[in-house]
Amino acid sequence: MTGSASRSRRNKIRGQAGEIQRDIRAASILIEVRDARVPHLSGMVSFLGKQKTKFRAVVLTKADLACPLVTQSWIEKLNKEGIKAIAVDLNSGKKDLMKLKNFLKSLAKEKKSAFKLARFGIVGLPNVGKSTLINRVIGKTKVRTGDKPGITRGKQWVRVAPDVVILDTPGVIQLFSGLEKQLGEEFFKLTLCNVVPAGQFCSVTIATEFLAFVVSSFSHWPVKNYFHSLFSSLIEKGDIETFFDDYSNENGLLGKGGVPDLAKASVRLVSDFRKGKLGRISLEAPEEYTGNLWAS
Repeated sequence: MTGSASRSRRNKIRGQAGEIQRDIRAASILIEVRDARVPHLSGMVSFLGKQKTKFRAVVLTKADLACPLVTQSWIEKLNKEGIKAIAVDLNSGKKDLMKLKNFLKSLAKEKKSAFKLARFGIVGLPNVGKSTLINRVIGKTKVRTGDKPGITRGKQWVRVAPDVVILDTPGVIQLFSGLEKQLGEEFFKLTLCNVVPAGQFCSVTIATEFLAFVVSSFSHWPVKNYFHSLFSSLIEKGDIETFFDDYSNENGLLGKGGVPDLAKASVRLVSDFRKGKLGRISLEAPEEYTGNLWAS
């Protein structure tokens, strides 16, 4: 990206961020939506800035893809910080939906405006589930959703009840040149969770760093129906190159001459992680948590 293009992107992001800041000032309650697999990295504390004192709550989405014990530890940590939080699977049945609605009702009772109206501002990084959350609450598809970061293009107020309205905002992340350097070793976690749009990262790099994470964090491979022997050998020997060769062969991901195709194998691995085929894996945990990061 050229210097002028990079500056243009940064100016666009600043303008969008400033507009959202103005909009959420009108909200009496901020709901920050985060991915349960990366509750810290997908947070927006730095973006909210001056809004830190506003009444806030956190909804951890995609809870079905994260380790339940780690997620509970994050909720306890947030509660200790004075931030109410719940974890939900927005694609599940009525149980989680009722849990979410009851959570919002309890927040609405605590913080209504002078006009007896609870105004919820929904904020979060791209593709963490903001619009899906709204659609689940109102029971119909009024807000565009998709599996690509940035599907919500503009703000929109949605009335949920006579005394409750919700503001949906586009996901904002500083996708300027240098983001990878800024986040360092943590960058792969956001890309693995599909927060960073395709084209901003290399699938081979992300898959390789994920496998290195597995080697350093896992004592054994708990998922019996997903290449158990390959991952067990990887954890024991730490040989990522051999893993890729075997994984490619077993999936039929081969190039000319039957040579393992590293790019195809990486795309498949990343896709399967996002679908939950590798089990329920949390990519980060609170400092005080000492258990496993996974659940089969």
